[in-house]
Amino acid sequence: MNDIFNTGLNSLISPTKTANELVKKKLNLGDGALTVVLGSLILAVVVALAVVVAVTWIGMVTSLIPMMGWASWIGTGAGILAAIGVLVGIPISMLVAWLVLTLIVWVVASLMGGKGDFSKFATTLAFPFAALIAVSWIQPINIFASIYSVYLLYVFLQPTMKMDEKKAALTVLALFALGTLCFLVFGAASVWAMPRW
Repeated sequence: MNDIFNTGLNSLISPTKTANELVKKKLNLGDGALTVVLGSLILAVVVALAVVVAVTWIGMVTSLIPMMGWASWIGTGAGILAAIGVLVGIPISMLVAWLVLTLIVWVVASLMGGKGDFSKFATTLAFPFAALIAVSWIQPINIFASIYSVYLLYVFLQPTMKMDEKKAALTVLALFALGTLCFLVFGAASVWAMPRW
């Protein structure tokens, strides 16, 4: 487990070296899934603690209202149940997001001339993905991490998909264009579907 955390951290600090090292290792999708779950557990624990504190506090404040003393017990119970939901839900949703996103990136990279194996690509990309998830709860860092993730994708595409710098850059641009198109289409559809009063 310590090796997973060190590799995740190294994928942020020295991405080119780490990407080249990971390509040489014998990793499978199970290793990638474990990495994503461990990274997302850090976020899940932080969010779960915040949920317990917030819901318990609301229950305590509500219990100060006359004839609402029972609300503190309900608030604590609801906070614990919500925290359990967060502890289970975040790792599962991050696992699904990792699989779907890496599949989309792999398909686009393959169309752009990439020759990598999906399993190897997804597993290698799991390390920076998990590291970014682990720090995403820190407000000033999460904005920088979103921008830095584009560079990480560019770096990790090269050894895992056997691409040169130009093809990797074109793949990142194609993914950006695809993401913008999806945002415009689905954003417009959601605005159009809103009820008009």
